[in-house]
Amino acid sequence: MCGIAGYYDQKGVDQDTLVKMNKILSHRGPDDEGIWRSDYIGFAHTRLSILDLSQNGRQPMQSQSGRYTITFNGEIYNHQEIRKNIPIKWNSYTDTETLIESIQYFGLEQTLQKIEGMFAFALYDKKKDQLFLVRDPLGQKPLYYGNINNKFFFASELKAFKAIKDLDLIINRNSLSSFIKSGYIECPKSIYEKIYKLKPGYFLNLQLNSEINPRMFQYYNLKTIISKRKITTDTNSKLKLKQVLIDSISKQQLSDVPIGSFLSGGIDSSLISCLMQETSNNKINTFTIGFEDKKFDESLYAREIANMIGSNHNEVKIGYKHIQDVIQHIPEIYDEPFSDSSQLVTYLLSKFARSKVTVALSGDGGDELFGGYNRYLWSSRILSIPIKVRKILAYLLRNMSSNIFTKIEDIGISSRLINQNYQLSDKLNKLSFLLDKDNFDQLYQNLLYNYIDYQDQNIVLNFNKIDDVILKYQIPENISNIIEKMMYFDSQIYLPDDILCKVDRASMSVGLETRIPFLDKQVIEFAWNLPVEKKVNRGRSKIILKELLSDYIPNNLINRPKMGFSVPIANWLRGPLKEFANEKIFSAVNHKEEYFNSEIVISKWHEHLSGKKNWHYFIWNIIVFQLWLEYNK
Repeated sequence: MCGIAGYYDQKGVDQDTLVKMNKILSHRGPDDEGIWRSDYIGFAHTRLSILDLSQNGRQPMQSQSGRYTITFNGEIYNHQEIRKNIPIKWNSYTDTETLIESIQYFGLEQTLQKIEGMFAFALYDKKKDQLFLVRDPLGQKPLYYGNINNKFFFASELKAFKAIKDLDLIINRNSLSSFIKSGYIECPKSIYEKIYKLKPGYFLNLQLNSEINPRMFQYYNLKTIISKRKITTDTNSKLKLKQVLIDSISKQQLSDVPIGSFLSGGIDSSLISCLMQETSNNKINTFTIGFEDKKFDESLYAREIANMIGSNHNEVKIGYKHIQDVIQHIPEIYDEPFSDSSQLVTYLLSKFARSKVTVALSGDGGDELFGGYNRYLWSSRILSIPIKVRKILAYLLRNMSSNIFTKIEDIGISSRLINQNYQLSDKLNKLSFLLDKDNFDQLYQNLLYNYIDYQDQNIVLNFNKIDDVILKYQIPENISNIIEKMMYFDSQIYLPDDILCKVDRASMSVGLETRIPFLDKQVIEFAWNLPVEKKVNRGRSKIILKELLSDYIPNNLINRPKMGFSVPIANWLRGPLKEFANEKIFSAVNHKEEYFNSEIVISKWHEHLSGKKNWHYFIWNIIVFQLWLEYNK
């Protein structure tokens, strides 16, 4: 895993600029660095050594013919298999060499159909004088690019562009509005104007020494895969799921450095850890974070599972003070605004795991593929209620104080009707803004937004109205089920822009490579060939995953409420974070650029403090943006 960067300028490429780009990205690759440049194009690379730790794996790397030069970030899990069909004498054991020689031998497009892995890379074709940027099928690895002042540039992270002279980076207010609503910035936008994220499953082609006019090509299309699916009713589907997951996990254990697994105690990470241990000759390393506040602590379950499978388990307990320390580093770790609060725990878990391993497998992707989110269970139920009834219920809920929700929640917890971490008050508040939606599109659009009271209020000043996010993605014709529609959209939007962004930036900030077995191509295709009833049915979720997991651990450890890595931001903003939050909010609304409608922001802050309403998502987004502004001033 690495950091990549570079730029094209007909006036010439500056060596010092490439050196500075490398220095900025050194956290992604602390083991080595390299630079390659011609008269008008240059590549930079920082290396986290995973395969072939020798100097033979240094990048940027040239093909043996001299035609291609590559700077590559990622892992190609089937690279040894690909090597068997390329008749050359190899100089290293790295997947980078496999990749560039496969491009030399088979061509870029055919290579992209062959490789399995996670990646983002830049490729220069000397013969045709062309630059290619490529991103993996679902967006596990990041890649930004832009064109300002006749310079075309790219990097793993936005901060690398600060090394380029005379770049006038202007905040995109449409992107800011998107962030305030969802807590992340949807692809292909970035926080800056004229800078973009390369879409997952696409490659960009730029003909050099001509007008800068990049062309986009899609090489992987989830819609096409789903359109061609054949729903299987095979009674052996559980065994087939086990096999495709074991194949994926086995490939992803390829490493010349210590490797482990995240184990939260939830379904996805538990299943990955169980199968990883089953296929390993030695004890695997498992890692979990525990909370000093028992309301948010799943470490007991993770410990029990680790004992059952016989892993070498590692656990650390954290409290409010640990989280508070990380908050100040958010804009350094996530170099465009990003406010999924589970980022805080993900960073601490990655830092803890990095003290013992260099690679960790994660259970991400299981929710989107196998129906793990609560919204899959109740969205169709909401739409089944007559619209007139829903609008009345929405009105009643919307006009109830958050304090009343909290009292109901306290009664539910004390009577053991709900879990301590269920966050009923937050769910009821969100439900009030979902009940009155007329159709699925409106409902799902709102589900994407953690700040849900956005429709009638222009929080961000001077932004243009933007189209609904889901309009960019056409639903495959053979999907009519509401649950599958949401899973499809989540895989295209929420998974790459939130979940995968969160994991990549948190782990790479400490030089830890994370791998995601659920996102193997074969696992994805298997999941979409399953009938939806194997995933979500009659109030049950992740049905087939739980059936497989029950072969390893007892049901009492499986059938528990979903907890995740959430932290009690709502209460902290009214308590230990109150003064800090107050200072950041007033700094944000008084900024000389006037980004926000100050009256609305301050009103919602006071409503939150009083307990009248719960606006913690909105307030947290404002705070994170202000932290980002201060760091990037």
